[in-house]
This record gives sequence, structure tokens and C-alpha cells, in this order.
Amino acid sequence: MPLKSYDQQLPDPSPDAPLWRFMPLNFFQDFMANEELYLRRCDLYANDPQDGIPTDDFVRRQLGLQRYRIEDEIALISRQGSNRLFTEMYYLSCWSLYSKEHEMQMWQQYAKHGVAVQTTFGQMQAAVRQFPDEMHMGAVRYGDGDMTRYNLLQFMFTKGTKFSWETEVRIAMCSPDPKGGQARNYDENNVAHREALDHLYPRHPWVFDSKRRRLLLKGIITGIAISPWAPETVVNEVKHDWASIGDLKLPIHHVSSSLIPSPEDLAIHGGIGRLPQTPAAVAQ
Repeated sequence: MPLKSYDQQLPDPSPDAPLWRFMPLNFFQDFMANEELYLRRCDLYANDPQDGIPTDDFVRRQLGLQRYRIEDEIALISRQGSNRLFTEMYYLSCWSLYSKEHEMQMWQQYAKHGVAVQTTFGQMQAAVRQFPDEMHMGAVRYGDGDMTRYNLLQFMFTKGTKFSWETEVRIAMCSPDPKGGQARNYDENNVAHREALDHLYPRHPWVFDSKRRRLLLKGIITGIAISPWAPETVVNEVKHDWASIGDLKLPIHHVSSSLIPSPEDLAIHGGIGRLPQTPAAVAQ
């Protein structure tokens, strides 16, 4: 099915732009063994409670609401609750346009002792186009300074500026609950809340936290990178058990050096750091 665009979507990166997904080892094992793309429901991304919804200030600007005015604050809560309900229909897979500058920060945040699978934007885009679902894919916008319209899908592809180092490319699959309620953020007294009231209106049992779609790795995955802090057991397993699985013959990128700061040292400096230039990278 053709990918769907949305109003004011950012231009696509170059088809050959390197795209990485950083993940813990167990996620990597699952990805490689099952050849499936894992997508998690947008409202469950705990590291960013704002994920998928606009900032309060943006809503106020767009709707002409005044801060601290009681009726306007109630309207704000109601609108943000509706925005959050909208995100329950979408399942996400988050990738990163590779940046040497922020590689260490990505390792520290998402795969301290893990692995990153490598592809290109064009290859992943071609694979996502084969899914039978309504799919969206594109670069994430950081900050709402250039947003001029109230667009729910644009909110889905917008994050706070503090996350700009992620250079995220987001894959979003629409999968609404056909019998889901449309006002699950209102309580028994008709008072609006920012989140769905699951204790009053439980989700149906067929609404899952995640979904999977078949993704044949051959012709998509171009290589594997291993965290500079990964233990030797992880390095050996990836090199010997996964790089040549099936018909795959994947190059391995692994840099190990005493010059690399520890995760704790990086945390002190806000996660900023770069891998040293060393010939220790391994290719297979």
C-alpha cells in the first residue's frame, strides 16, 4: 500500500541516507530470528510522556486559549485528552538517521550493551510500502516553531527540541479499535482528563500493546554495529551467530578502545561524546 503523507510533512531524507536502529541484545535477537518489525503503541512510550501530542502552549496558541482562565484550561485538558486518544490508534517503530556526532549518546540511551542494525532510508521505505496497512514514514520535526496548523498526524511526527540529537525517522502504522469508545477521557461526572480512563473504560482484549509485521532482512539490512561497551560474549555472539545467519553475510562494525569514555562519564557530560578514530572496527 502506498505510504500516506500528511500536511506539512518534512521532506524525506536521501534514499541512501544511513538508517540505524539501536536496541538491546534481546530485541536484536528477536528481530533477526523472526524477521519482523516491532511496532509499539504510541501512548506507551514512557521515556517521553508528551510523545504524539502537541505542547500545551501550541494548543493555546492555535485555539486562542488563555493560561489560568478556568474555562480555557478545561478546554485545554479536553483537547489534549482527545489528542492522546488519537495516538492509541498508532503503532510506532523508531529509527535514527545515523550521525557520528551523536552515536555515543544513542548507544548510551538505547543500547548501552547492545546492537544497532543498519539499513538506508530508501530500503526501509520500500519495505514499509509492502505492508497492507495504512502506513506513514518520515523524519521527525523537533519543536513546533514552524507549525502553523492543528494537524494530528503532524503532532505524531513532532517531538521536543531536547530530543533533536536522536535525528529520528518514525514509522507509524494506523490500527484503530473498531469498537473503541471516542470519549474515554471523560469520567462519570463528565469531567475531562488528559488520559484515557482505563479503570472506567477498559480496553478491549484485542487491543494489543504492540504489533508486528513481516520484514525480510535480506536486501534491507546492510550491516550490524555493536556497542563499544558490549561485553565480549555479545560481540562473539553477534559476529559468529548472527552476521551469517541464513543467506546473510553482514559486515560488523565494532570499535573498542580504552579512549572511549564510560557510560557514567558520558552521563556527567550530558551523553555527549564521540568514538575515537581507531582501526579497531571489524568487517566480515
